[in-house]
Amino acid sequence: MIGGLLPGVKQIANVAASPGIVHKSILLPDVHSGYGFAIGNIAAFDMDDPQSIVSNGAVGFDINCFVR
Repeated sequence: MIGGLLPGVKQIANVAASPGIVHKSILLPDVHSGYGFAIGNIAAFDMDDPQSIVSNGAVGFDINCFVR
């Protein structure tokens, strides 16, 4: 299944299991699948943790995606 809520939720769970995450991976109301990070996913990472990640997928590729 491509796009939609359920693949986005799976991506949010994957982000929550990423090394160096601080506390939670948060889902926003407009969530849907993206490239690595779901669109509508927020997460913070501890940059002092040497295993922490930096993901350009968190920047977003879905500008103006049904939310105006």
